Amino acid sequence: MDIWLDTDPGFDDWMAWLLLEGHAGFTLRGVSVVAGNAPLERTLANALAIRALHGFTTPVHAGCDRPLAQPQTTA
Repeated sequence: MDIWLDTDPGFDDWMAWLLLEGHAGFTLRGVSVVAGNAPLERTLANALAIRALHGFTTPVHAGCDRPLAQPQTTA
């Protein structure tokens, strides 16, 4: 099954990414990173660090830098 992960990676999304990469039933086609509990610059840096740390080759793409319908609230 092909999967695309849309995330604002912190520890919880990091674990989800690890599970997807390690599961034989899934093919992770890409990761899009958005602003969420942190600004896009931080979440994108987190995603790139996760990919480098684990040697993943999954493409990572920057997405929206703010919510579409309301003001952003960060942790």
